[in-house]
Amino acid sequence: MKNSIYTNLILAAALSLGTTAAFAQSVPELTDTDGDGVISTEEAQAALQEFRDARVAEFDTNSDGELSDEERAAAREARRADALETFDTDGDGELSRTERSDAREARTEAIEAQFDTDNDGTLSDTERAGLDGLQEERGGKRGGRKGKRSGRDEG
Repeated sequence: MKNSIYTNLILAAALSLGTTAAFAQSVPELTDTDGDGVISTEEAQAALQEFRDARVAEFDTNSDGELSDEERAAAREARRADALETFDTDGDGELSRTERSDAREARTEAIEAQFDTDNDGTLSDTERAGLDGLQEERGGKRGGRKGKRSGRDEG
C-alpha cells in the first residue's frame, strides 16, 4: 500500500492533546464506530462532516444552515483567538512563523494521534489507511511535515 505524509486535515488544517480545550475543539473527534481497531476513511469522513455541521451550527446566527461572509469571518476570528491564546508564546498578539508552525504541527499530531488506535506513537499501514483514504478524498491535499507518527511500519 502506498503511504503518504499527512499533515493538515481540516479546513486548511488550519493541537496537541495538551492544548487548551477551546483550541482542541478545532480537531474533530474520531471514533472507531465499528470496533475493528482502526479509523477507516468512512469513519473519518463521518466525523469530519459532524465536526463541520457543529461548526456551522455554532456560527450560523441566522439559522439558515450556511455561513454567510460575516458568520465565516466570526468563525475565523474565533479560531484565530483560540490559536493566539494557545500558541502566542511571546505575547505580542500575533503568531510568528514559528508559532504558526507549532500550531500546525500540534494540530497534525492531535489528528494523527486519533488514528494511532494502539497508541504506540507510530501509524501502522492499517492505521494509516484511513488517514490516506481521507486525504485522497480531499484531492490529495497535504502539507510538508514529517514526524514520528508519519513514519511507516509493517503492522
